Amino acid sequence: TDMHPFVHPFNKAVDPVWESKSDWNIFKGLAKSFTEMAQSQFDAPEIDVVSVPLNHDAPSEIAQPYGLVKDWKKGEIDAIPGKTMPNFTLVERDY
Repeated sequence: TDMHPFVHPFNKAVDPVWESKSDWNIFKGLAKSFTEMAQSQFDAPEIDVVSVPLNHDAPSEIAQPYGLVKDWKKGEIDAIPGKTMPNFTLVERDY
């Protein structure tokens, strides 16, 4: 799904016929092509801003007052990263 940035390889239903490739070999070929293209597109590691959800049973989740969860998107509470909205972190990606 679009919620997970990784591939789920499944057991094959039938063997690939003729010159066709298996899903896994297609994924590997795409990954290799993207890796080769990325080397000419990026000079240095890229920094991405990634949102981190409020975890269950953690101070970030139980910081909600009185067990009521107010929605910062609706203006019910101030947007405070890591307290009333997802936290943000920087991730360095070297493609």
